[in-house]
Amino acid sequence: MKKKAIKIEVAFSESHFHQDSKRDEKNPLVFEGADCWNAAQAYLNVLAWHGPKTGGYHKTDVIVYFEDGEKYESRLDI
Repeated sequence: MKKKAIKIEVAFSESHFHQDSKRDEKNPLVFEGADCWNAAQAYLNVLAWHGPKTGGYHKTDVIVYFEDGEKYESRLDI
């Protein structure tokens, strides 16, 4: 049975915060509801095409909350 995500938080890691970024781990971008997975994926796809102006990549923390109470945490280098 496929698990259903109900909320996804996306934030840049504070320790690797780029000066041109607008978000940090204290203010994650939150996607909620039935379409949260697609919305978060679309946002991450945009990040993949727009790296930091100073070069490098976004160190991005992602937390997925499932309807059964399980939580998945990951860091993506985008």
